[in-house]
Amino acid sequence: MPDLDEIIVREFFELNGFLVRQLGKHETSSKKKHWEETVDLIVENPDAHQNEPIVGFQLFAHGLKSLQKALIVIRGWQSPKANPATLKSNPKTLAFIKKDAGGKDEYYFDFDTNETNELASFLKILVIPSLPKTEPHRQECIDILKQKGVDGIITVRTLLDNIIQKVEINRDYKKSEVLQLIKTLKIYDLIKDPQMDLFSK
Repeated sequence: MPDLDEIIVREFFELNGFLVRQLGKHETSSKKKHWEETVDLIVENPDAHQNEPIVGFQLFAHGLKSLQKALIVIRGWQSPKANPATLKSNPKTLAFIKKDAGGKDEYYFDFDTNETNELASFLKILVIPSLPKTEPHRQECIDILKQKGVDGIITVRTLLDNIIQKVEINRDYKKSEVLQLIKTLKIYDLIKDPQMDLFSK
């Protein structure tokens, strides 16, 4: 069963018109992981004819039209130390990325692309909780991730903001517990659309 991070990523891409495929999980005894073990999801946009370069490295929902197909790796950093206060601290966020990207068992997209020619046309997107907001920490994180083969990143905040915006209270989401929950919270005014909340301030 997929974890919550993976469910949120799937909902985000499906709400934005993508076809989403989950890869089977298996392990091999080889030192270098196969791409099926490393990648969590494959997404394809039937309305796009080819991938275009990502502008600014960080992806937002409005920039998805230029994304045709991508390999998605999800790094939730589910750790007691990775709390919101820690992730808002530039040096600590950088430390998490250095540790996560530099670990012996963490490959991101560092797999043998000769396994399949199909991989060459896929962008490689990493989902992470956050990036530092200020320099030089932000750029250092981006440089580290690019060295690990990442073409672009999407933050969890971007995912959640977009999902909340797209869930409508007059629609039925029986096939998704996450979307049903967000709809219920909206009905009872426990959460509001990010844009509406922004303008109200």
